[in-house]
This record gives sequence, C-alpha cells and structure tokens, in this order.
Amino acid sequence: MGGIVGFNQGDISDGNSTVAVTGSDVVGGLVGFSGRGSINTSNGNGTVIGTDCVGGLVGLNIGDITNSYSIGTITGNECIGGLMGQNLNDHSGVRWES
Repeated sequence: MGGIVGFNQGDISDGNSTVAVTGSDVVGGLVGFSGRGSINTSNGNGTVIGTDCVGGLVGLNIGDITNSYSIGTITGNECIGGLMGQNLNDHSGVRWES
C-alpha cells in the first residue's frame, strides 16, 4: 500500500505524497513496493503505519531511488525505516526528517 502507488514497476519522477497511509505489510508514504522501476526527485510527507516493511517513502525497494526524501512519523513492528522499510538496491541523495 502506498500514498500514490501500491506496486511500482515503472519510473516515478517529481512524485509528491502528503497523506496518512495505514496498512499491514509493505507500506510506504509514496510507494508500497518498488520493483524494477526508479524513483527520482520525489517525496513522501505524513504518517505511515504498518506491520512489516514500513517506510516513509517506500515500504520495500528493489529499484533505484535518487534525490528523494520523506518527512514524517513511521510506525511498525519489523523492517521499519524513515525512508525505506527494506532496501535491496542502490540509492543516492536520499534523506529522512522526523
């Protein structure tokens, strides 16, 4: 579950999500699961609540993330991150602010 996209396989540029997102597994402020695609110059702002793989920008990332950030409160039980709940690929120029 994500603020804009639940499951991403494409490219997202200049994406912005300012919402509260609540789900169970793989929950992100902007994108829940990001696969082969990329996220560039995007942000997630708000509260993200879930159980497993919970992140302010992306819950579970396998794609590339560049020049993106998240601001907000992240709550979960396992694999929790201000920016990404779980990351399995490259990222650069990213940040999180609480």
